[in-house]
Amino acid sequence: LNADETIASRTWPKVADRRLGDTHLRAHTGVSVVAVIRKGAAIPSPPPEFTFAAGDVIVAVGTAEGLAEAALILQSEP
Repeated sequence: LNADETIASRTWPKVADRRLGDTHLRAHTGVSVVAVIRKGAAIPSPPPEFTFAAGDVIVAVGTAEGLAEAALILQSEP
């Protein structure tokens, strides 16, 4: 990680049933989803067609600003 990058993990209920690629997180925020924790099991490097489920914990890397922007996207309705 660079000095200006941080890691955030959190459950985002409103992303259930959405595909990672449909969120456009990387394009809009520069944030990378590096893993998803589902029912205690890690899913590393989820592809764009990965579909989130209720209770998934998203592990993302990016700048503080990028993560804040990503949070806005992840808590919005599709």
